Amino acid sequence: MSTLLSRPILTLWQPSCKIAALLLSLTFANAPKTLGAQPGVNGQQDAAAPRTVKARPLLWDSLAPGAFAVSFRLQNVSDSTRRGLNATGRSLQLSMWYPSPKGVQARPLKFGDYVRYFQFAANASGSTRWQTAYQRSWFPGASAHAVATLLATPVYAARNAVAAEGRFPVVLYIPALGGTPLTHTVTCEFLASHGYVVLSIPATGSTELGQPFDEAGQETLIRDFEFGLGILARNRFADVSRIGVIGFSMGGGAALLTAMSNVLVRLVVSLDGTIGWTDAQSLVRKSARYSPPAMRVPLLHFGVADDPENDLSLMKELTLAPRTVFLLREVDHHDFIARNVIAKRVTGNITNSARQGYLFTTRTLLDALNHAVRGASVLSPTDLLTAGLAPETFADRADIPALTHIPISTDIAEMLSRGATFQRGMELYERARQALPTSYPPASVAQLELAGDRLTSDKRVNLATRVFKLLERDYPLNDKGSMALGQLYQQVGDTACARSAFAEALRRNPANRSATQALRKVEMLPISSPC
Repeated sequence: MSTLLSRPILTLWQPSCKIAALLLSLTFANAPKTLGAQPGVNGQQDAAAPRTVKARPLLWDSLAPGAFAVSFRLQNVSDSTRRGLNATGRSLQLSMWYPSPKGVQARPLKFGDYVRYFQFAANASGSTRWQTAYQRSWFPGASAHAVATLLATPVYAARNAVAAEGRFPVVLYIPALGGTPLTHTVTCEFLASHGYVVLSIPATGSTELGQPFDEAGQETLIRDFEFGLGILARNRFADVSRIGVIGFSMGGGAALLTAMSNVLVRLVVSLDGTIGWTDAQSLVRKSARYSPPAMRVPLLHFGVADDPENDLSLMKELTLAPRTVFLLREVDHHDFIARNVIAKRVTGNITNSARQGYLFTTRTLLDALNHAVRGASVLSPTDLLTAGLAPETFADRADIPALTHIPISTDIAEMLSRGATFQRGMELYERARQALPTSYPPASVAQLELAGDRLTSDKRVNLATRVFKLLERDYPLNDKGSMALGQLYQQVGDTACARSAFAEALRRNPANRSATQALRKVEMLPISSPC
């Protein structure tokens, strides 16, 4: 197994308990209320208005826009396959940022528009009550004038502008428990300006706090984005064959599981995600989607250095994926997103480590997207030196590179199912088995069963026996391998081995009636030579 290497990259801070801090932050991340009819929502085209795109947007700090202007679209949809508490289906609010040509005439947005979209009902837009509520929730100690200045600040996106020509890679941006896209809007605009279509969905649930912090909440997040991706695919400008997934906090685990169940994903980015937390990794591992052999795309994880809850054991299991970890000091959980950069407009200050942490994180994830999703060249060494940092992998590359040449499990199973390629398949299977965690064999039960059955049909009983022995060995709680071996031994007249195999199948699964009946029958036959 490879040896993990991790070196702190920034000189940064140790937070208190992540989950406690996360729950505390929910006061400032309420789920969105239902939006009524309003301009720029659900695909309604806004009336054209002059729009000036500034060279460096006010809320972006030193981040530089890309080659495109940015358009924003809000769409309320319902997933009728999941009714739950709502008889009409699960209601979702899809937020899309996409590239548009510079110089187009479109209605500009202000930050206050985002606040209304993501946190307050549209019927409050005609009064100042929503502004007062926002100030109380986010900036209780600030002056009304300072908050009003933030709300009136122009953002880089325009509402429902025409899309730029061409098709652009897709980024799924998954927020935290109970979170909305509000504190991620700067990042989403930044990525869209560099040629990405960004989709984000609030992590809403049956309560004001949004999703429960459990397996069900995690799965709901994933299904929300799967449904949203289907809606996004209807737009000609969205190239859903090239996908990057970014997840913050609980969204980090959801991002990894999304990649494990979607072959179109080319990159996973975890912004201090649950995949790196000691007390939250079980949520990821318990998911039916969790399969280390299925994770073969690059993984980029950002975390807080010296945090006692840091745990890279889950990432060690992903031996077929290139992995890079950055541990930052003197930052907190929310410094990987734009929350404090936006708040600076009100407070007038931000710590240097928080500022540098966000800027470095955002520039680096863009670089990773360009490299892994778009296939473009990586950020230049000069740009990295300007940021004051340079990437470094946490894996021992002396052991990892060979694993990238192991075929996917379906290819291994296909080799095992044919006599001409059987030996090569066995070599690759054992090689992958040594590299992967013992609880995640290189091929599934169904794949090994099919390979063994094909060999049996081709009258290659000896080879079929070897495949079913792999199944028996690598899935010790499963009775299918033992059952298949018993039937093969019985077929060739080896009653002693047949008895042993059926007995093993029954030991693994006492409710296996077929094994019980087969064992009774074979016990009535003469015993062959010892097994």
